[in-house]
Amino acid sequence: MALAEQPEFDVIIVGGGISGLSAARELLKRDKDLKVLVLEAKDRVGGRTLSTTLKTASGYDTWDLGGQWVSSTQVNIMALIKELGLDTYPQYSQGTKIVQHGKRGGIGTYQGTIPRLSLLSLLEIHFFINKLNKISRDFPVDNPYLYPEAHALDGMTAETYIHQHLYTRAAREVSEVGIETVFGALSRSFSALHLLRCSASAGEINQLLETTEGSAQEARIKGGTQQISNLIVKEIGEDKVRILEPVTKVYQMSQEGYVEVITQEGVKYSCNQLIMAIPPHLSANIKFEPPLPLTKMELFKKMPMGNIVKYIITYSKPFWRTAGFSGEIVTDGQNPVSTVDDVTVGPIDIVMDATSENGNAALVCFSSAHRGLKWASVAAFKRKEAILKTLSFFLGEEALSPIDFIEKNWAHEPYTGGCPGGNFVPGVMEFVPLHLRSPFKRNVNSLDRIYGWCCKCRPACCSGSPSCLTSTSAHSR
Repeated sequence: MALAEQPEFDVIIVGGGISGLSAARELLKRDKDLKVLVLEAKDRVGGRTLSTTLKTASGYDTWDLGGQWVSSTQVNIMALIKELGLDTYPQYSQGTKIVQHGKRGGIGTYQGTIPRLSLLSLLEIHFFINKLNKISRDFPVDNPYLYPEAHALDGMTAETYIHQHLYTRAAREVSEVGIETVFGALSRSFSALHLLRCSASAGEINQLLETTEGSAQEARIKGGTQQISNLIVKEIGEDKVRILEPVTKVYQMSQEGYVEVITQEGVKYSCNQLIMAIPPHLSANIKFEPPLPLTKMELFKKMPMGNIVKYIITYSKPFWRTAGFSGEIVTDGQNPVSTVDDVTVGPIDIVMDATSENGNAALVCFSSAHRGLKWASVAAFKRKEAILKTLSFFLGEEALSPIDFIEKNWAHEPYTGGCPGGNFVPGVMEFVPLHLRSPFKRNVNSLDRIYGWCCKCRPACCSGSPSCLTSTSAHSR
């Protein structure tokens, strides 16, 4: 195949999210003379981070429609934030929290990290969390199948595994809400081994669920997370990033020793090394020549994205704080305050304080997994009414009078197809070390070789020179 006359690059990176852009930045830090190009399919950079402006009592302010939290234990993203001159502020969690679960569940309140349940339910959850945390300390995150019980755990769903340890209805119901919010999927839809691997990647299961120091919801970035990508573009040069360039074909030219990348518009680029920095399920939509191994393709196809719809509602003041509440609500929606049409489950599962660093009051609500899918079929104005009515049930009549309201359904986002990340269905994690993280032939690398927190903001700047960047840098000159 003859190449059209196009600029030649040392490295092309497919994907302009935090991972892809930070990979470009890292490569250029190591060799400023490298010819690097980032190709992004969307009309913006940032991937699953997206900041927006909403009305407030004082004018306007910025909130995140995508990933918004970072943790002090996520050392790589925190280092990147510092290098870019950004700052964080803690997630507000002071005050009483609210819980509702079960078909006849009323409102309960609690102060700690676990909702108030019966003694037996609390004991079950306590021992189960301790077991998960013990497993996490020695779990082989890079190769889950080295875990002694891996085969059996990969053959069952997370729901089956949870039900083997939790017997009371309350413990199961509350645990399912947490699972759905973290993974954007029902526990019966993904592998138990995937649950353990994600727990281990965070250090402990608690850190995926809590707002305490070191946990996933510990802090937010002043001005929004999309700044990370925007600032990297400014640093490396806008000429190195091209938006609206979805890649459709990748050819490895065996004799010539380079890679040819073709976009949807038929534009051709050539490079010595290619880095794929997109969700694995999107790689399955690209034609590779020679074809990817069938096991790699099947692995990509069996990592469906989770589904989370996010709502941000601004208010004139944080009235819930004045009433002594943290703004945190956990509900399984089985006893809904508001139903519409044939949707019999409540519209939200988790609510948290989203007041900005400037003091502009807001709440953030999440509608995860099946809940988000069911409510997506309801008219937008009816969704809004149902959410505000639900908030008023928990927090009072002031919740019915917002200043602004916005929603983001990531399943509708082009070239994303869901959030927060992909979840392994049962029976495929055996292929993770060989086919998810390994390069294809000599020239095509994947940033999924870099492991860290599951479904969280993650740059390609892990300590110790990640192998795909090291090999790319070495082979590109």
